[in-house]
Amino acid sequence: MGCFDELFAIYQKVDDILFKKVAEINKNESVNHKKIGMPFFMFGLDNYLDADVKLMVFGQEPHHYGDSSKWKSLAYGEDESVTLDDMMNFYEEFMMEKYGGSGIFQRTIRNFVKRASEKKPGVKVDYLWNNILKIGLLENKGADTFMKQWYPQIIKPYLNPLIPEEINILKPDYIIFFTGYKHDNYINDIFDNPQWIETDSFHKNDLCEVKIPNVKKAFRTYHPLYLNTFHRKEEVHERILNEIM
Repeated sequence: MGCFDELFAIYQKVDDILFKKVAEINKNESVNHKKIGMPFFMFGLDNYLDADVKLMVFGQEPHHYGDSSKWKSLAYGEDESVTLDDMMNFYEEFMMEKYGGSGIFQRTIRNFVKRASEKKPGVKVDYLWNNILKIGLLENKGADTFMKQWYPQIIKPYLNPLIPEEINILKPDYIIFFTGYKHDNYINDIFDNPQWIETDSFHKNDLCEVKIPNVKKAFRTYHPLYLNTFHRKEEVHERILNEIM
């Protein structure tokens, strides 16, 4: 079974249940900013699968995800013609576009991967983007309210268990959580309270190592929106780069 088929199998079990649950929620919402967007179902890109050093980088949550003029219905569960294949292919297309995108998250990650490659010329480094919360609002409003309301009912039981399975299938060498310390409780939920190890000369909120099964090392630091203004940003990047390259 190939990577796509393995991912499809774990997503299908969730999609069969979650599609209907979210459809009921979205049906009762009259405004888009309260509707729930597509789940973050991944696709193993060839560039990543062929890399010598594979990174999985985590953001916080996928707001606006699925907001594409390609589809008439953008909210999850509203259009039964949107299949799981469509959602996984959308991730592939979205990632290919974002390799050249101008958003701060993708710019930061691309720069980080470029610097990693420069440390060892000839060693191919690539990444896949994931989110610690694998579903969010269609528009970026009321995110905190959404999490309080729907995390226990939707994300924790159905989507959290996917992440360790994705790691087992996609086999990243290293994980970097660009999520900020306020999302540490979600990491604890997903990985059953992993060990957190403070790194020398950094406060635990700025950078720390997380013991995640089946990867060489994992680190948590700030989301790029904050990290890019943090006075020790270069030190954080360099410390992680020195550990993984």
